[in-house]
Amino acid sequence: MSTRLPKAGTWVDDFQNVKQNDDFKTSAGTSLAGAQINITNGNVLNGNGGTDTISNHPTDIAVSTAAANVMGAKAGEGFGTWLYRMGTKDTAGSSVKLTVPGSSAKEVAAYRTTLTWTLTDSPAS
Repeated sequence: MSTRLPKAGTWVDDFQNVKQNDDFKTSAGTSLAGAQINITNGNVLNGNGGTDTISNHPTDIAVSTAAANVMGAKAGEGFGTWLYRMGTKDTAGSSVKLTVPGSSAKEVAAYRTTLTWTLTDSPAS
């Protein structure tokens, strides 16, 4: 996932968020109660090849119906392209998990949900 944040100093509070729009559901509308997507080992990479960093990038995200911060830049940070990585080469296979409680009723069916990723840029006043 990559994000291009505007030139530092002209924009402030630039954030990328993620939220789950609804429960995991079958095509018949049956919900998978308590299912939770978790992202661990999150990290950012300066896509410009520089050493600058951004201060707001949680390593662990519990995705829910409320928007969760993925990465953000404060005034004076984040110029250029930034990559959010869900793990590294060594941890990518275990950095995104779906947990379903054993007590949840389950059907033999495909369950689906949609995630919305939002980039917000706020002009400086």
